[in-house]
Amino acid sequence: MAVREISRRLSLGRNTVRRIIAQEGRAPARAFTPDIDPELLRRLYAECHGYVQRIWEKLQEEHGLKIKYSTLTRWLRLLASACRRPRAATGLPDEPGAEMQHDTSPFTIGLGSTPTKLQASLLYLRYSKRRYLQFLPRL
Repeated sequence: MAVREISRRLSLGRNTVRRIIAQEGRAPARAFTPDIDPELLRRLYAECHGYVQRIWEKLQEEHGLKIKYSTLTRWLRLLASACRRPRAATGLPDEPGAEMQHDTSPFTIGLGSTPTKLQASLLYLRYSKRRYLQFLPRL
């Protein structure tokens, strides 16, 4: 079967199909990435004040670990998501007049047989759950 036909049937690029054929079914060789102690990453993160570039440099200079920058950022993201605790939802106090939303949106309303452009003035008071709507020719 032609490379073009294989790539069309598998929805892959032709260069990808050629590379797979060249490997003759063997798994691709990947570079070895050493496992880093999560405590070391936490300590370096605190020392470097969250600057990932400096963490990467310290891993290479002081610890002799040669890892790709993208691998380090992935590990730091995973570490941050594992350490993150869900925050409790905090309710906003409902006080009269403390929060109101005002919306002025243009509308086209069919009055009779002709569409008419009007400006809406909508006020929503969260405390009392009241809405006030007024249509004006313009504001």
